This record gives sequence, structure tokens and C-alpha cells, in this order.
Amino acid sequence: MTSVGEATIIRQIISYCMSELPSIFPIETNNQFPKFTFAELSKLNITSQQLYRWSAPIDIIEDYQYYL
Repeated sequence: MTSVGEATIIRQIISYCMSELPSIFPIETNNQFPKFTFAELSKLNITSQQLYRWSAPIDIIEDYQYYL
């Protein structure tokens, strides 16, 4: 519980289950963009920093950095 001026803020942790989300909100794959292998990215001199700037998932960026 936190007091700010005259207001009192009560913080709670609320649990939720994500197993139902895929059925409610279907995730669509996007086939409009080309897919590259790490070897292809390396041949194009793409850096892990560039992947970061392109908003690639962090785990993919880390794996690519290890690949290099």
C-alpha cells in the first residue's frame, strides 16, 4: 500500500492464464516478408545490432551473435 498525498494506492498481483489467449486472439503468420538463415544474413554482412534495430526477437539476436 502506498500513500500519495491524500490518496491511497493499493497494489495487487493478479494471476492469469495465457493458455486461452491463442483461441481468443489467433496469431497469424506473415508470409509477405522473406525468411533468412543465419548463413544468408552473415553473407549479407548483417550485424546483430542491425537485427536489434529491425526489432527482431532478442533470443534470435542472441543466437545469431553466437553464430557469428
